[in-house]
Amino acid sequence: MTAKTVFSRSTARPGLLALLTGVLLASAAGCAGNGLPEGTWAVTAVEGRDLVDGSEPSVTFDGGDVLIRTGCNPINGTAHYSHDILSVPDGATTLVGCDAALSAQEQWLGELFATGVRLSLDGETMTLSQDDVTLTLERQR
Repeated sequence: MTAKTVFSRSTARPGLLALLTGVLLASAAGCAGNGLPEGTWAVTAVEGRDLVDGSEPSVTFDGGDVLIRTGCNPINGTAHYSHDILSVPDGATTLVGCDAALSAQEQWLGELFATGVRLSLDGETMTLSQDDVTLTLERQR
């Protein structure tokens, strides 16, 4: 007698559900619960603005918390992320004085994140864009 394998909706669904769950978990590896990638991302290129030489801005995601290093005062806040738009409307910073160029950079970066940037991720490269400004960031190890 030959054994037959019979699939019905009731037997196929648990396997399909397990497969889809595995795919979703694998694709979310390294991401916070809100879909943002964990870790520190250093700005490697900017279009539409100039960075102050040697300022080395970066963005760190830790769960829902965000730390934006501007080259002057860091900005701390809570990430709001929906439909590929990241914003940090409640960003807080210290008031330590910096030279005029670094203060201006802190201000435009703060405004950029407060109003929201479109986030796209391609492996270890993140792109943040708004209007005519694009930041390219690389994941730091």
